[in-house]
Amino acid sequence: MLPQIHQRRSIEQECSGQDGDRCCRQAIDINSAEMGWDYWLISPSNFTFYYCNGSCPAYPPIDETFDGTEYSKIKTRLIQVGNLDPRDKLKPCCSPTSYKQMDLLFYSGTREIRHRRVTDLLVSSCGCRD
Repeated sequence: MLPQIHQRRSIEQECSGQDGDRCCRQAIDINSAEMGWDYWLISPSNFTFYYCNGSCPAYPPIDETFDGTEYSKIKTRLIQVGNLDPRDKLKPCCSPTSYKQMDLLFYSGTREIRHRRVTDLLVSSCGCRD
């Protein structure tokens, strides 16, 4: 049987972009026992997992709302002015632009208690990226 994951209802989506082309950070509450992780994960037993979801415009406006890399900005501008064929460009994807760290306590393979600071687990912001 698959573990149940509870969609968090108390958090609003954090989105960038216009309607129809919106990249959002969304949240799901995770319970380690429901995920089948309680045999190895000590702490946290519950946490909020954030993920990016949504779509990005093929030709985003290059202004203060564009949350892409400098690479994406230049490539998009080259397409807009006609120096690159639009078929050479893949549409940007809604993906993490920054993370927060999270501390984990867990059992190693030899059942020793270990600590690990994970720096790329909790998404703190999302944006449109190549």
